[in-house]
Amino acid sequence: MAKVTTFYVDATSGSRGNGSSDTPFKTLEQARNAVRHLRKTNQNTGPVKINVAPGIYRLSRTLKFSPEDSGTTTAPVTWSCTNGRAIISGGREISGWQEGTINGRPCWQTTLPEVAAGKWWFTQLFVNGRRRLRARLPHVGFFRFAGVPAAEAKRDDGRYFHGAMSAHYYSGDVRAFSNLNDIEVVVPDHWYENHLRIASVNEKKRLINFSTRGYSRFSRDETGRHTRYRFDNVAEGCLEPGDWYLERKTGLLSYIPMPGETIARSLFEAPLLENILELRGDPLNPDKRVKHLNFEFFDFRHAEWEHPRDNAGSLQSSLHVPGAVRFVGAEDCTLYGCHVSQVAGWAVEIMRGCHRNRVVGCALFDLGGGGVKITHETGLPKHWIDGANGAFRGMDIEALGWGPERNDKRSQAACAAGVPPSATTVSDCTIHDGGKIFHSAIGVWIGDAARNRIVHNHIWNFNYSGISCGWTWGYAPTRTYDNRIENNRIHGIGHGMLSDMGAIYTLGRQPGTTVSRNYIYDVQSYGYGGWGIYTDEGSSWILIEENVVSGTKSGGFHQHYGRDNIVRSNIFASATENQIAISRCEMVRAIIFTNNIVQGSGTGELVRGNGAYRTTFNHNAYAADIGRPATFNNIFWEEWRKNGNDLSSDHVDARLLDAAGFTPVPETTAAYRRAGITPDIAAKVMAAAGPRFKEKLPPSISRLKPEYELKRAIIEPLLWPWPAEWPDATTPKRPWAQMPATAAVTKGAASPVSLTLENLGDATTTVTYTLKVVPATAARISGNSSLSVTLNPNQRATLDTTLIASGRHSEFWLEASATTSTKTAAALNTALHLSLNQEQSS
Repeated sequence: MAKVTTFYVDATSGSRGNGSSDTPFKTLEQARNAVRHLRKTNQNTGPVKINVAPGIYRLSRTLKFSPEDSGTTTAPVTWSCTNGRAIISGGREISGWQEGTINGRPCWQTTLPEVAAGKWWFTQLFVNGRRRLRARLPHVGFFRFAGVPAAEAKRDDGRYFHGAMSAHYYSGDVRAFSNLNDIEVVVPDHWYENHLRIASVNEKKRLINFSTRGYSRFSRDETGRHTRYRFDNVAEGCLEPGDWYLERKTGLLSYIPMPGETIARSLFEAPLLENILELRGDPLNPDKRVKHLNFEFFDFRHAEWEHPRDNAGSLQSSLHVPGAVRFVGAEDCTLYGCHVSQVAGWAVEIMRGCHRNRVVGCALFDLGGGGVKITHETGLPKHWIDGANGAFRGMDIEALGWGPERNDKRSQAACAAGVPPSATTVSDCTIHDGGKIFHSAIGVWIGDAARNRIVHNHIWNFNYSGISCGWTWGYAPTRTYDNRIENNRIHGIGHGMLSDMGAIYTLGRQPGTTVSRNYIYDVQSYGYGGWGIYTDEGSSWILIEENVVSGTKSGGFHQHYGRDNIVRSNIFASATENQIAISRCEMVRAIIFTNNIVQGSGTGELVRGNGAYRTTFNHNAYAADIGRPATFNNIFWEEWRKNGNDLSSDHVDARLLDAAGFTPVPETTAAYRRAGITPDIAAKVMAAAGPRFKEKLPPSISRLKPEYELKRAIIEPLLWPWPAEWPDATTPKRPWAQMPATAAVTKGAASPVSLTLENLGDATTTVTYTLKVVPATAARISGNSSLSVTLNPNQRATLDTTLIASGRHSEFWLEASATTSTKTAAALNTALHLSLNQEQSS
C-alpha cells in the first residue's frame, strides 16, 4: 500500500509552520500549496491527507483548487476535520459598536469605511450565529399594488410575462423613502419572484416607477388580485428588535438588539466573499479537470451575492443565483459530512464539466437560495443569457461556471467530442430553511443532465419546490434521463408564498428516471398548484412508484402534460382540493395509473382533468372523504367504470386509511389486496425515507460505497403519426410544446406511422417492439408491425409503416409494447391515440 502523506493545519499556529503535527500550517492556502508542490515534484504518489484543526478560518479570497491539486483513483487528496469542526468563513467580524438611534428607536451603530468607499456591501448580518432581518416594509407579508396607470395598461399586450414598469399604490404603503436608490422591491408572482429597483416615487399620484424590467404586470396575479410586493433594505423599515440597516453613503450600520443581547457579548458577522470554496478545472477539456479531491467535516459559512441592478432574476428556481461551494470541471470529488449555512445564494453548485461528484451526509441550511444545483451538461441556451427574459443579464456565465453558451463554437466542439452524464450523487443530506432571499430557490435542482442520484435526503422549509429535475419544456430532445429521486422525506414546501409547485417537480422527456419511495407531506401554495408530485411540460417515461403523499393543497399527484408515465403502488391522501389531476388531453397516452390508493376528495374530486381521457386506470382502490360523493372528472363511480376505467379497481364507502392518512383501516385491507398493494407500504416508506445515518456518519467517505450503479439499456420509443425522422429541438414543424388531442386518420387511407428507438443507457440489449391496435377491429397495420433490433449505447433504429382505419370505431389506440433480451433493460412502452376525421365519425 502506498504511503499516506499527511499535513496539518491549525488557525492558532504561527505563520512559519511547516505542516507537521508539531508545527502546523496556519492557513489552508499554505497546505494547498504544499500539496501542489508535492505533486508537482513527484515526491509522493500515494494518498495525501490534510488534517485541519477545529477553529475559525476567515478567508480574504475564495479558497480555490485547480487540476494541479488533484488526486487519483488510488491516491486521492482528502481534506478533513475529524475532531470537531473547522469553520471556513467568507465573512468578517464587525466591531466598534456604540449606542445610537434609528427611526426613534434605540439601536447599536458602527461605521464601516470600506462600505462608504464602495469596497464592501452586504445584504446579510449574523448576530451570535443567527440571521437577522434586513430592514423591510412591511415587516411581515406583503403590500399589494393598487393597479397600474392607463399608459401602463395600454402597453400590456396580454403576453404571459409582461414586465410592467409602473404601478399605483395604496395610501400609506409607499413614500419618498430616504434611500430610494438602494431599495430592492421583491415581487412574488406565480412560481418566481422579481427583484426590482426604483426609479422614482410620485406621492401626489401614488405612483411608483421602476428602473428594472421584470416579468409581472402588477395589475393582477394568479389569484386575480393585485400583485404583492415588499421593500427590502429600506431605512424606514428598521423598526423592530433584530432589524438592521446599512447606509451605503456613510457606511453606517444600525442594528436594533434583541431582548437580552449586549454589545460586549455579541458576535457580529457579515459576508465578504461571493464564493467560499471553488474547484475549477476546464469544463470543456476532460484532460484538464480537478479530480479525486475530498472535503470532510467542514463548516462553510458566510457568502454574499446580490443581483446586478438591471437583472430582475430568473423565471424559475433562481437557477442563476451562484453557490457558496462551486464545482466546475471536477470529477470524482466529494463533500462529505460538511455544513454550508448563512449564505446568500445556493449552498453547493455542480456546474459544467462535472461528473461523478458526491455530496453525502451534508447539512445545508439557513440559505438565501437553494441547496444543491446540478446544472446543464451542454451549457445555457443563448436566450436564457441575454434574451428578453434573460436570467443572466449583467452576469459573466463563464466565470460562474456555466461555460460558454450552447451555440458557441467551443461548446459545439466539446459536445461533438462527447459529453458524459453528470452522474452526481446527493445522498443522506439534510437540506432545509432555504429561499430566504431568493424565494423560488429549491432543495435540489437538476437541469438538463443525466444519471443523477438524489436519494435518502431530508428536505424541508422551502418556498417553492423540494426537488426539480429536467429543464426542457415540451417534447423536444433532451439530455435528461436515468435520474433517480428515491427515499427522500420532503415537507414544509410552499408556505403560501408562490404557486405552481411540487415537492417533486419534473420537466421534459426523462426515459429511465424513477421517483420512488419518497415520503411527502405539507405542500401549500399561494394560489393554484400545491402538489406532491408534479410532472410538468412534457415529462415522459418516468416511473413513479411506492411514494406516500399526504396533506397537500392541490393534490397528491398532478400531470400538466406528458406521455407514458407509470404511476403505480403509491398512496395519495388528504389533499385539500383534488386528489389526482391530469390536465391536458393529447394524442399520446398520458399515464398508466395502477395499483394506487387514493383517499379523500377534499373540496374537489378523486380524479380531475381532461388528461384522464388519455390515461389507463386499473387495479386501484379509492375512498372519498366520509359524507362526500366520490366523483371522477364530474361523473360518479359507476359511470366512470362504464367508460372503461378502473374495471378491476375498488371504491369503498369508508376510509382506506386512518385519519392520519397512513395506517390501513382493518375493515378495508381487502381492497388493498385486490389492488395489489401491501397494506404496510406506508410504514415501510416512511421508515426508510430520509438519511440512513441516524446518529453519526462513518469517519470518512472512503468507508462508503458509491450508490449502486447497474449498467443497463434504456430504450426511448417515439411513436408518431408521421414518417421517422430525427429533428432537433428547434424544428418548427413538429408540436414540441403542445400536441393535438388526437391524431386524425381517414377511413380506408394509408396513414403513416413511425416508431423510432434510441438506447440512452450504457449496456447493449436486443429489443422487440410490437405494434397493436386497440380495439383490434378499429384498424389494420399495412406493412411491418414489429421492430426487432440489437442496440448498443447511443444507437438508433426506426420503423416506418402504415395504418388503415376500418371506420368501425371513431377512436382507438395504437400501442407499442417491448420485450428485451436482458431483465435489467428499461424498454419503455408507448401509445398513440387516433380518431377518424370528423366528417367520417359524425
